[in-house]
Amino acid sequence: MTNFKTKKNAEIILQEILHRLDIELIGQQIDTPIQNAAENFIFNKNTPIKFKQFIEITGKFLQHIYQNGIRLPKKLTDPQAKAEIITLLEKKYKYPQTNGLDTAYVDSLSLGADGWDYILWQITVIIIEIEKTRYINWACNTKIDPHDWVLKHQIARIIITRWKAFLPQHLSNCYPAQLVNHLPELIKALLNSYQFIYNSLTA
Repeated sequence: MTNFKTKKNAEIILQEILHRLDIELIGQQIDTPIQNAAENFIFNKNTPIKFKQFIEITGKFLQHIYQNGIRLPKKLTDPQAKAEIITLLEKKYKYPQTNGLDTAYVDSLSLGADGWDYILWQITVIIIEIEKTRYINWACNTKIDPHDWVLKHQIARIIITRWKAFLPQHLSNCYPAQLVNHLPELIKALLNSYQFIYNSLTA
């Protein structure tokens, strides 16, 4: 394939991916269903925030979201849900100076009556982010031949050339060849920047 044809093909594929990743479409397919499921979760908010209850209720919440909020529903047993929520918070709960399961528990405990609402909202945000990453990976992997280095290089070149100003520095400073195997991450960073601008303009 000539360079011209490769570039044209890369442009077409990139536009198809970005069309799949339209902000409103992602909101409809990911954010809204998960948020609705979170709002419909029923539990006793007067339950004291002790570590055992913390794992039980957050595990039940995760079960509920996985069954009622994500694009590909997943059913977890109670033990599976507890193991999953421990892993999720340990890996994904972030704070400026510390992170992990213990930090999530202490943060919830420190907020008193608002502790349950706080931690369930944080879990909701984490799940939304995970599902968006999966969706972006799907959008890329079903359109881009993973073995076509030339095509992937051309897509990375287009993104870096056209939207460099909107990318975080650790990506914008890279050469396209360095990003060939990181296209989902590159596209996600671009979408996050666009989302920030979009939210600022519509606030």
